[in-house]
Amino acid sequence: MKSIFYIFLLLVTSQSFGQGEWVSASIDNGTTANSTALFIQSNSEFDANKCDNIVFTARIPKAAGASVTISESFHSASFAHITFAIQKLNVDDGNFYYYLINGTGTVQAPSGFIVPINTPQKIVELTYAGGTTGLVQLANIENDIPGNNFIRPQFYIQINQGDITNLTTMFYGTGGAVPFNNQPVTGDDWVSTANLVALPVKFLSFTATKKADNAELVWVADNENALTDHYEIERSLNGIDFIKTGTVAAKNNGNTRNTYTSLDMHISALRNSGAIYYRIKQIDKDAKTAYTDIRFVRTDGKNAGISVYPNPVVTNTTVNIDLAEETKINLVLVDASGKEVQKISINGVKGLNQYKLNMAKFAAGTYIINVHAGDMITSLPVVKSGK
Repeated sequence: MKSIFYIFLLLVTSQSFGQGEWVSASIDNGTTANSTALFIQSNSEFDANKCDNIVFTARIPKAAGASVTISESFHSASFAHITFAIQKLNVDDGNFYYYLINGTGTVQAPSGFIVPINTPQKIVELTYAGGTTGLVQLANIENDIPGNNFIRPQFYIQINQGDITNLTTMFYGTGGAVPFNNQPVTGDDWVSTANLVALPVKFLSFTATKKADNAELVWVADNENALTDHYEIERSLNGIDFIKTGTVAAKNNGNTRNTYTSLDMHISALRNSGAIYYRIKQIDKDAKTAYTDIRFVRTDGKNAGISVYPNPVVTNTTVNIDLAEETKINLVLVDASGKEVQKISINGVKGLNQYKLNMAKFAAGTYIINVHAGDMITSLPVVKSGK
């Protein structure tokens, strides 16, 4: 029996002011095989800047496994003032795992993007990993989840702390999917993706460590199956442009979780100072792929290194800064003209330091991240995508 995936779109508030029944929601397959795109559609115009709370709740059958992860891969610039945080909820109805994708923001000044009438607007795209293949649904659940003290899963949209959910027609169909709307009659409401959504291999960890004049790469992959074909090792000298340097066959030993090790030899011949960046690409027999985060080693033994992932970035990227000792970090982002557009100070700790950089409001183009850590200055380009 195929696993079926459900996802709930909510815009949450503790009060309802009855401003109007304007907005319905829908879901479709995303831009990749393991993603979904969530939409809203309104029968009345409203300013996107007035929206101050957007929440998604994902319900995944326990048959899919507890290690499923969901991440944001697209965020509409029209709703850039909303920030999403993803966490697994501590609730249990015996059948499903629940994940909260909680979006919060402050109402902005008017004259932002005006949501037009009866025109689908993609709000966010989500990618999935670590499970099986199935359908994804947006749904409004009539009854509370047993043990849940947060909120009844529902579709809800809020502007200026007022409810503009279309209670009569909560969902509309995309891609041939047929919505089921029972409200205001008692019953659940939902709309499904038209096609199955894939959840490929999930990487549990990936490390790159300098051993003598070599880089030792170790990764742990979960959810391997008969479709898992091989892994490709990719290397870069600038953190952006990667080339394949090796291939490792999948173990196909019947275990869903396996550990792999590979050596990149004589790295000092590549450069005698600075960082060398690595990532692992997993390839299935049906051509589906997944990547690890980017890791790096330093050939000169200095006390700082930097990597950025994802790069290019649509909304958020993570700056990874590796320190040999505790020191203050100054992170400066400059645009192509050399103008400083953002500056952050961090009290760095020994080891890995991570900073989430929001670039949603920046124009598309190439930027430079300058990291000052102690007596070290390291720079790395980051590309802001317009997509």
